[in-house]
Amino acid sequence: MGEELSGLNVKDLQNLENQLEMSLKGIRMKKDQILTDEIKELNQKGNLTYQENLKLHKKLELICQENAELRKKVFI
Repeated sequence: MGEELSGLNVKDLQNLENQLEMSLKGIRMKKDQILTDEIKELNQKGNLTYQENLKLHKKLELICQENAELRKKVFI
């Protein structure tokens, strides 16, 4: 790897280096954007799961209260 670079002069090598650096910068920006989007999506899913958990917890409390009231009626 790199053998084909032996015929290039310093200016050509600098240009190639600059192109590589620009390409890497673009790749890193794209990767960062993808990761940021994934983090946002996971946060949204986490928030939805949390909200659903709260609703289920409230339902459970209501069911427990209803069961307690039914037990009182049965034992009275």
